[in-house]
Amino acid sequence: MKQQPIHAPPPLPNLHNLIPQQHQPPSSSPGVTESKWRDNIVYHNPIGNTNEAAAQALNGPPAPGAGEVKKEAMDVRFLHGIASGDPLSDSVILWTKITPAPGSDDTPIAVMYQVFSSPIVAEPIPSESSKQVPVQAGAVVTGSEVDYTVKVDVKGLRPSTRYYYRFYVNSPSSMRIYSPSGSTLTLPDKDADIDSLRLAIVSCSNAAMGFFNSYSNVAARQEVDVVVHLGDYIYEYADGEFGYGEPIGRVPEPNVNLRTLTDYRTRHAQYKTDLDLQAAHAAHPWIVIWDDHEFMDNIDGRNEHDERVRAGMRAYFEYLPIRETTLDGQGFIYRTFHFGRLVDLIMLDTRMEGRDETDIRDWELMSHPNRTMLGDTQEKWFLDQLSTSQSRQAHWRFVGNQVVFSPIRAFGHAIGVDSWDGYPAARARIMDYIKHSKIDNIAFLTGDIHASFIYDIPSDPYFPTHDHPLAVEFVGPSISSPTPLESLSIPFLNPPAEHLVRFFSPHNHYVNLREHGYMLVHLTKAEMRVEYWYTESVRRRTQKERLGAVGVVRSGDARVGEVEVGKMGMGSSLRRGLEGGMRKAWFEWPW
Repeated sequence: MKQQPIHAPPPLPNLHNLIPQQHQPPSSSPGVTESKWRDNIVYHNPIGNTNEAAAQALNGPPAPGAGEVKKEAMDVRFLHGIASGDPLSDSVILWTKITPAPGSDDTPIAVMYQVFSSPIVAEPIPSESSKQVPVQAGAVVTGSEVDYTVKVDVKGLRPSTRYYYRFYVNSPSSMRIYSPSGSTLTLPDKDADIDSLRLAIVSCSNAAMGFFNSYSNVAARQEVDVVVHLGDYIYEYADGEFGYGEPIGRVPEPNVNLRTLTDYRTRHAQYKTDLDLQAAHAAHPWIVIWDDHEFMDNIDGRNEHDERVRAGMRAYFEYLPIRETTLDGQGFIYRTFHFGRLVDLIMLDTRMEGRDETDIRDWELMSHPNRTMLGDTQEKWFLDQLSTSQSRQAHWRFVGNQVVFSPIRAFGHAIGVDSWDGYPAARARIMDYIKHSKIDNIAFLTGDIHASFIYDIPSDPYFPTHDHPLAVEFVGPSISSPTPLESLSIPFLNPPAEHLVRFFSPHNHYVNLREHGYMLVHLTKAEMRVEYWYTESVRRRTQKERLGAVGVVRSGDARVGEVEVGKMGMGSSLRRGLEGGMRKAWFEWPW
């Protein structure tokens, strides 16, 4: 078979707008006096806020004498990019962070935002004829109590519409200091009849382990509608604890294991200065969920557990374009997104909400019938969401899930007790519900494990013989976090290890324990097509990537019907079909 070269994607779109600009303002702009502190929803952080005046101001401006606001600021910079997220049919969250000039006082600063229906044209001094009129604009306030972050829930938008946005701060010289500009997309109406959807699925980005090359490749894909991040957006370790960033100039900041709110904020801020991550956020709206490393590994019972979790959770809400779904102080973020009647995306929280003790090795305790992964409240909510989706005749049901749902076993024993294998009763309850409720077209989309898998999910995890699968699962590779076989420098050892996984898992269709990248989901009513794209390297910046595998699920069939797999160790340039250097596997097993 002819060997194919590593595929180089098209060049990134013009990233000129990633550079902040200074422009002469038009004659009218949102007045600072019209701004509401409550419109910066970072101040609604469900984990609390230390600024009493700001907390009192959620329903209006701060109390007299407590809320002076700078209408103009010198040398403010937008060093952390912009982002959009949690799109709905009529609204979307916009995010940014400003950096005041060194030595500035802590007086809050007014930040303006603009939303346009056409791409933003950057001109040194816009002429009257070329001025773009925003469809939405406003002013909010930010300050040190929220680390100068800004989140705006922009409402009154049209469904299925591409929008372009930016922020700015007025300077004393009557110039505007602009942020980079970004592109976002609203979802279709809940009952809209749409033909197709494109999702990029990403997870596990460890800056010390390597460059975020796959983020820039996702940014370059104009066909992507939404990016779904399944967790481990940051890592909490000092350099050398889980990756060495010093040789590639990516030492974590602060260089400690994170514990305080300042620690977590600083790490998030460092990640947001990564140009590849900035490009991906600027290009597409994101839907995010946390895993464990946003706080600590496996959320185990180490010292200062509660303080670290609250600090990490608060920083997460400050730095991610996520809509707070509750203000009860618990930080519940499980939620559902409706892409018309084509698919419902159900985002689970398998880490923070209600999960029983993880990583236990006591089989009797692990198999207790009341053991739960989601907690009683979220589990009931999840089952209700599946039923509601089926009854409203959504065509597909996607489950955004942090840890592997399918059984992974060796010699009859569960391997990943931190995953759903460690919660067999909880998984059985869900599978029984799916079976007895006759819910179809379910696909789990999973991260966490830093490897690629394609599974049929059997009705009985102890006899996964392909007889009665009820759903499918696509497990995606990491952006840069270490893979299970990354430390092996002898290439011929990789295929046997991957074959061994498949030998013990007859419900598995594909394994890749070596490469980093992302999944690209192409969805229609007829089929779900998942492409596995792998970057050439994470130890240097590169745009080269290859298509390693494609899994196809036909509507109405609760199993993966076809897998196209790239020859191990070869590059490939497959996109929609086979172009050489490939084999087509119809339930083809390595033994």
